[in-house]
Amino acid sequence: MAEEILDARDAALTGLFDDTSTLPPTRQPLDRALAAHVDVRSGDAGWLCDRRVIASAAADALADALPGGVALRLAVVVSRAGGTAFGAPLVQDLIRLAPLAATPGVELTAIEVPVVGKRPDEEVAAGVEALAAAAIPQATAVEVDVPIGDRPAGEVLRTLTAIGAAADGGRRMIARARVGAAGTVPPPGDVELAGFLKACADLRVPVTAGPGLAGPVRADDQDSAHGYLNLVAAAVMAHKGSALARIKGVLAAPAAQVRMGSGALIVGDEVIESDATAECRRDFLLGVGVPDVGAEIAALHRLEVLTAEGAKA
Repeated sequence: MAEEILDARDAALTGLFDDTSTLPPTRQPLDRALAAHVDVRSGDAGWLCDRRVIASAAADALADALPGGVALRLAVVVSRAGGTAFGAPLVQDLIRLAPLAATPGVELTAIEVPVVGKRPDEEVAAGVEALAAAAIPQATAVEVDVPIGDRPAGEVLRTLTAIGAAADGGRRMIARARVGAAGTVPPPGDVELAGFLKACADLRVPVTAGPGLAGPVRADDQDSAHGYLNLVAAAVMAHKGSALARIKGVLAAPAAQVRMGSGALIVGDEVIESDATAECRRDFLLGVGVPDVGAEIAALHRLEVLTAEGAKA
């Protein structure tokens, strides 16, 4: 029997998109965003979209708006406006989220918490303790937002080391690269994002990114206009242990140098094989946040990454 060949598009794009349309910069109303998410997930391109991401303040409204019989993979962003400590008020906020885990059809995959101070080791540990105190199920990961665009490299590395150390306690830990323009934190440049990916791979910390990527490919010559196909290629290379310069090189490759079909993802001089991509997506690059999943599907069609028949065989 002939060996089945894995389509590179399936390997790279399956479940890549986390739907962040209710968060900045779009701030779409929850009922409209939820309906659009369900439509995408049930359509021909539903295989591209994974989680629905909401702010914790929308948890009660989500429970009321969720149609019966709908399966929803969910991530919830906890606000720490003004540098709110990981103390009793935050635990009470998290307690409000616990019923979501018991809602039929809802899988609470992660609680996202930002690091806002200069002691990431203490903050990350306190975040894990807060989830335990609020009885958030152990299967729910802690996704730590890392603002790498405005932090020194040493501070970012301390944060990532703390995330890796916290995983030894049994709770799954994820590092999210803040790459977009939402808020006041600048997006990272190529060197910063490449260093983040390499450090996470070295520490065996899985990652997510976004929202705020430029689209499938690099938009222009700006150092921070990253495309998610470039990011997938860079993550595969980091996961394989490539040197920092090669990881940076694929992040910086312009749109004309990014090609993808059934056989491989090609970025510049690098050929990203499907098996390595699938392994990276399973174990390392878990997803990227996008504010408009439909727009990204249309962009992939324009690039002929997706065809009228789709990528799925």
